[in-house]
Amino acid sequence: MALCSPTQLNLNSFLDKDYEMVWMRADYFDRRRPDLESFAAYFRGDTSVVAFDNLGKNARLIVPCPQDAPEYYKNILSFLKNVSNE
Repeated sequence: MALCSPTQLNLNSFLDKDYEMVWMRADYFDRRRPDLESFAAYFRGDTSVVAFDNLGKNARLIVPCPQDAPEYYKNILSFLKNVSNE
């Protein structure tokens, strides 16, 4: 799980500021399976990454399109260790 401060939508003001993020171990996600069906409408075969608003419409999600085994997408560590570089 990653914790970070809110960022500005204005890219120029964002780039002028320090960015800080904290990674925390979250064992909860190790026991979960990714819910690919709920987000299937956003995944396209012509790209490896998509972006869409969260359900509350107060954040933008940038998400890799599943191309490997579903369990590789359950958390960031599993993703980084297992998915292909393509």
